[in-house]
Amino acid sequence: MNNYFTKNPTSVLSKKRKIVENRTPHTKRQFYFFLIRKPAICIFFLTFLLTSTAQGQIKIDALGRVIAGTNTMSYFDPDTVLTLSLQGKKAINNYAGSKLGFGDFGAWRRRGWNVFIGEYGYTDSDILWLHGKKGIRMTANDGNTIIGEFFCDDSSRVFIRTPLRTSGITISSDDNFKHDIVPITNAMSRLKNLNCKSYTYVFPQSYTLGTEQQGNGTNGNTICQSDKERADSARMSRIEAIRAAGTVNYGFLTSEIENHFPNAVETDANGHKYIDYSGLLPIVVTALQEQQNQIENLQDLTSELRSQIIECCRNRNQPNDDDESDSGKEDSITKSNKQNIYGEPASHQAVLFQNTPNPFTQATTIEYYIPAQASNATIYVFTLNGVLMQSLPITAFGHGQITINASSLAAGMYIYSLVIDGQIVDSKRMILTE
Repeated sequence: MNNYFTKNPTSVLSKKRKIVENRTPHTKRQFYFFLIRKPAICIFFLTFLLTSTAQGQIKIDALGRVIAGTNTMSYFDPDTVLTLSLQGKKAINNYAGSKLGFGDFGAWRRRGWNVFIGEYGYTDSDILWLHGKKGIRMTANDGNTIIGEFFCDDSSRVFIRTPLRTSGITISSDDNFKHDIVPITNAMSRLKNLNCKSYTYVFPQSYTLGTEQQGNGTNGNTICQSDKERADSARMSRIEAIRAAGTVNYGFLTSEIENHFPNAVETDANGHKYIDYSGLLPIVVTALQEQQNQIENLQDLTSELRSQIIECCRNRNQPNDDDESDSGKEDSITKSNKQNIYGEPASHQAVLFQNTPNPFTQATTIEYYIPAQASNATIYVFTLNGVLMQSLPITAFGHGQITINASSLAAGMYIYSLVIDGQIVDSKRMILTE
């Protein structure tokens, strides 16, 4: 690129001097020549003008502090710490409410007040006001590393782009602000469909300064770096390498969460998705409550079956008045009532059949009949000591069957029971041999 000063040896200063000579009277020209030739004296003169009057809006006091405003109070900085002080317009409230704007500021009535920092409000609030009409972005290193940002848009979310350490977080949860309250259902069945994963998360560096970046020197010449600049360059390269490598995290696939708990997933304008892990906590609590209810029901069922087993063994140990064989007779715990638990005639009652084959060595089949109006049904397998070995939910009502594999049990005698809507319908014995 051609240099202006190379092509114009008279220089800008010479041209200015000619302009002054042609357009100003003789006395003024001499004064202007003096200012042009003596820039240090010019600066001193301007400083004198600013500091010599009490009405100056910008002044430098005897301590070297730059004061913008009309503040004449001697106690505004008693420790003489400040280098620059921006004062409010009025003496009331200790000259509070000063603001420093950047670029066009705009008018309040036209949705202005674009970008500024200052003291909040117009009173002596002592609160820092950091304002960006469209948002706020905090960066580090060379400006491409975003620490956090907030954009005033439809989502209006504060986005922290770095791991966060804090002594505690509380979430707004006032019951007065909650509407359309409904209980959470089927929490456990939905949580069972989630698969916990370990993954490396690499966050993209989506922001660059672009045209705002500074060049690499005049005319493309390489600038020699100082020791500090070289250290900063190495540090930023190391940080970028860590970001590019990613971090190992534990969590869920967003697609699975979205399928079962869609309200726990958010999508930003770029299509990136976010999981509200704290919002999953109530669902986990509900699932634990459902599981605890199942455990308590099984404990009650186990106690009842244990009592039946003990009673059965006691009856078998008592002498029988009849000398008849037990073959062909129903066991005391396998007798069915004339009416089932729904009050229906015996022809429509729930039935639990004897397993076949019995005894068995590899597999055995248990047939059953469950009325259509039943809500839920399960076949439980217990040891003779009342220890629950298997829980087999039944989803198809009517006539059906289930198969028990020998590989899931040890050799011995077992009791299996059909439970419908929390009530024991029938229990039978089965024997597994080696």
